[in-house]
Formats: sequence, structure tokens, C-alpha cells
Amino acid sequence: MEKTMAYTLLVLFSYLALTCWAREVCYEDIGCFDNGYPFYDPLNRPVSWLPESRDDIGTTFQLNTRNVPSTSSWQELSTYYPDNFYDTDFDPNRETKVITHGFTQSSSVSWMEEMVDEFLVQGDYNVIRVNWQRGALGVYGVSAANTRIVGAEVSLLIDLLRSHYGVEASSFHIIGHSLGAHVAGYAGERQNNPKVARITGLDPAGPYFEDMDTIVRLDTTDADFVDVIHTDTDPIYKLGYGMYAPCGHMDFFPNGGRVQPGCDQSLFEYIGDDGLYDGTAQFVACNHLRSIAFFKESINSDCPFLAFECTRDHDDYNYGLCFNDDLSARMGWQAPADYRGGEGNVYQINTNGDEPFCGHQYLFTLKMDEHRKAHDAKGQIFITLIGYNAQSSKVALTSETVEYYTSIVYQHMVPYDVSPQDTGGLSGLYFEWDYDPDWWWWDWEVIERPELFVHQIQVTDSEGNVSLMCGDYNGIEPGVVQAFWRTSTVCPSE
Repeated sequence: MEKTMAYTLLVLFSYLALTCWAREVCYEDIGCFDNGYPFYDPLNRPVSWLPESRDDIGTTFQLNTRNVPSTSSWQELSTYYPDNFYDTDFDPNRETKVITHGFTQSSSVSWMEEMVDEFLVQGDYNVIRVNWQRGALGVYGVSAANTRIVGAEVSLLIDLLRSHYGVEASSFHIIGHSLGAHVAGYAGERQNNPKVARITGLDPAGPYFEDMDTIVRLDTTDADFVDVIHTDTDPIYKLGYGMYAPCGHMDFFPNGGRVQPGCDQSLFEYIGDDGLYDGTAQFVACNHLRSIAFFKESINSDCPFLAFECTRDHDDYNYGLCFNDDLSARMGWQAPADYRGGEGNVYQINTNGDEPFCGHQYLFTLKMDEHRKAHDAKGQIFITLIGYNAQSSKVALTSETVEYYTSIVYQHMVPYDVSPQDTGGLSGLYFEWDYDPDWWWWDWEVIERPELFVHQIQVTDSEGNVSLMCGDYNGIEPGVVQAFWRTSTVCPSE
């Protein structure tokens, strides 16, 4: 009875909100905007603001090309004075990249300028930055509403470029971070026959967009190809700023899409690395911003950011259940823009915690030996790959210590700095481990030196090549490097 009454009151409140508070504003060239359904939702958007005016938001467009590469000397493309387009270096024969920021930022934020540079190294493009700083400051809910105006402004710019130069919407690729991803969606939904070629959503904002109607958020109908990188999908009460739900044709969830390796530094460490402004932003929103870093690096990287179609469970990926080269796709710039399949395809990949973020994926399968001297242990394993042509860096198989129990098989998916082609094939590996001193409440080493017993390790690379590595049956003490060598048959018995 109480639940029924509560539901009835909620419906009544929603009806009153829609009938009493719903309003509409209209602007020349971009149309009308209201704050009623579907932009109002009693659970996911209980307060639905109207967007601010075009003048208050002050959207501007800043063009860079290889003729004008410096981001400090951009050329303005004004939708109010489109005849001035002819005074710029916009070239209708080039593809056009449109980049837009999110909440609290502007077009002069370092990542946008760096992305312009990366694009102009990669190819001869028109690169346009969208600046809507005035509309991105203040109350978050208002900024979320303002994305509708900014998206309409981007669409208007595309319309004017089409009418002045004869270019098609299919020559445009829009890249948006956070609220900017939904700006891209609003711009794309206004372009039809043809659609915008591609939209890349970089951790689309979750609050006020999660679980909303597709009209309200980025979705697959907004472009021929929508690819999305999710890096901060925890709910907002855990300070997650990104969307949890897939919203593209291909949705990539690096490192599980929640907590990114390397995002655990102190404020002072971030400021020391990135300066006061960028360092503070990294401290507050490192996971959220990491999607930008992945995409930016992918533009000119030789490393493919190869991801694998998988479930949403990151453990499934780490245990090798999704390691199938036939179901792989590149994350970032090299995502397959000609893909025309269904929506909501989830891909996973593990990355490094610092630049370069991209690594070549290897799956390690280890079985702890059931030896008469073996004990359960907790620690962290490090492996260096040895190839015929190259050797990798030493890499931890896990970001934290893990409990290892005798006779149990463990699998770890790990990114490395060498590809199967770099190594020329694996000939062996170096194994090392450190134990967790908190595993025992007394000092373990006072009693005895802890040992891990493991004599064979299977290594599978991203091309499906499997290498069996053999060590010996002796226990391996912490800090001691143990060599394992490849065999074409089976490891010898004890």
C-alpha cells in the first residue's frame, strides 16, 4: 500500500512538473528547445533546466589547418558571418575534424590543443575546435542543458559549410569529451541524408544522461559510426562522471572502464607532473580524462590499441575468456569507421598506467605447483619476455598483490611494450616476485624465506600464438630472477 501511494505521488509530482514548469525558448536558425519530456525525468533528471541563450553561451569555432597549424593563431568560423568563411583556410577537399570540450573547460585547454597538433601530424585535415566555455561554467544541470544549443550551433556550422562549399556531412568526424560527447550527438541527430560520418564519444557524461531517452543522449542514430571510450563509469555517488551504459556501435571499456591504472597519485604529484591547472584537473577527474589520453595517443601511435569483444565483466577479460583475434577491434583513432553492424558491442583492453598507454596484450596462464614444501602466498609477480629479436620491460602481472594458492591455475591479461613481431617469437621469460609482508601478522622472513612453486607458464599473444615456458621445480624466493625457457613439447617431470 505504501509503495503504491509513493508511486502515485511520484507520478502526480511528475505530471505537475511537466504541466507547470515546462517551458520553451526559440532562436533564429537553430529552432526551439523545451524542458519537458523526454528532457525531464523524475529519477534521472528531476530538475530540467532550459538552456541559456545563444548569446549567453557564446559558441565559437576555431579552425586550424596545416597552413595555420598554431593553436594560438586559429581562424574563426562564425555562423553569424558565414561569408567570412572564404577568408579562412578551410578546404572543402579535406576531411574535417570537430573537437568539443565538456564541463568547466574551454577550447584552450591543453588536451584540445594537443589533439589539434596530433591530427595535423596524422593528415591534412580541417580541424575545428568548439569553444562554449561560458555555457560550460556554473551549475552542472544548466551546462548539461546548454549542450543542446551547442550541438545545434555545430549542426548549423555544418549546414553553412555545406551550402558555401558543397561539402557533405559525411566528411565530418566529431570528437567530444564528457558533455561534449552529447554535444556531438545533438549535432549529429540534425544531420541526415547523409549523416555525419563518425562521432567519437570520450567518456560521455553520465549525470543527467544515464538511462535517459536516446533523444537526450549520444546514441547510434547520430552518425554512421559511433565509437565510445568509457573510462569512469562508477555511479556519481562514487564520483564517477561517465556513462555506464553502452551508447555506440562499438563501446570500449579499457581496464574495465571504471578505475584506470596510474590514477592513484596525490594532488602534489599531479601538480608536479602537469602543472597547477591540469594537475588539479587530473587529481579530481583522472579516470574521466584518461579517455582523452587514450584517443589522443592512438592518432599517431604504431601500437594498435587492440581490444577484444567481451562481456562487461573485467574478470572475464583478465582470465582470457575474450582473447579471440577474430573478435578484435582497435580502440581510438583506428577504430573501424566502416563498421555497419549492430549497436552495444562491448570491447575490453588493458593499458599501461602512464604514457605510452598502449601495450600489446599477452595472456599468462600459471599453475601453482602442489609441492611438499609449497605454501599459499600473497604477492606480486613480474615477468620479462625474452624474444629472439627483442626483450620486453619487466611488467607486473597485477596492479596489486594477489593471493596464490597451491594447485590453482591463475590467468592474467597484461599489456607489454613489445609486439609478437618485435620479439621475433618468444624464446623464454624471466620470472620474479615480491611477497606481501602483511600476509602474516608476524615477519615471515624471521621464520623462513617464503617461496613460490611454479614450473610452467603458458604465454598467449594477441595473434593466438601459444608458448609453453618451463622452469624447474625448486621454490622461487622473493627478489630472485628465475629463467623459464620455451619448449615445443611438455615441461619435464620432476
